[in-house]
Amino acid sequence: MRSDILLVQPDPEQCATIRTVLESHGFAVSEAETVEAAGSAVLQARPDAIVVHWSDTASASQFLNAAVRRNGQISCAIITARDAELSDALTALEIGYDDCVRIPVNETELLARLTASLKRRQVRENDSLTFGPLVLDKKIHCLCINGEPVQLAPTEYRLIRFFLENPGRVYSRDEILKGAWNRGITSGSRTVDVHVRRLRQILEPYGCDTMIQTVRSFGYRFREFIED
Repeated sequence: MRSDILLVQPDPEQCATIRTVLESHGFAVSEAETVEAAGSAVLQARPDAIVVHWSDTASASQFLNAAVRRNGQISCAIITARDAELSDALTALEIGYDDCVRIPVNETELLARLTASLKRRQVRENDSLTFGPLVLDKKIHCLCINGEPVQLAPTEYRLIRFFLENPGRVYSRDEILKGAWNRGITSGSRTVDVHVRRLRQILEPYGCDTMIQTVRSFGYRFREFIED
């Protein structure tokens, strides 16, 4: 399956070189000159991975946090500057980037590192559910928001898992009850309202409570997170 790559590179020559390499190996490439411009590109292109020029720690960290928040789990490889020190590569890895490649780019190395990063992403996706800043690890029953673990009661865990597995569509209370509650447990549909309220209270400190939208006279919809 073809992967979509967002290339963030201010140098037109380097951008053309890297784009040619990626496209010649079947990747679909979109471009942005700066990390600021790349913010909206993440929303539009929904890339599988980002190859981004290293500028400084603050902007690189801010961009990574924004990219992950807007697009869930995303593989990011750093392209360092020609005179970059080893400390830049170490810093990139420490703040959460998947890999680091030096300029001038070695075609074989870039492709190998990017392919490996995408494979790691696929493994993570199989074990987790991601929506905006929320990542639910199904193996250990753990919800993280912007990388921070959040404590959930068993019912709230099942409810957020149901929503993450079924985003966008409106579900009635009875449908949610059947999908999120243990079989054999008989509860009234208003029980859903109680636990939705509790789940919203858990999400509220992170600004994510509005992801659960009430649809009057029917039920609830789990909608995409939109940052104010």
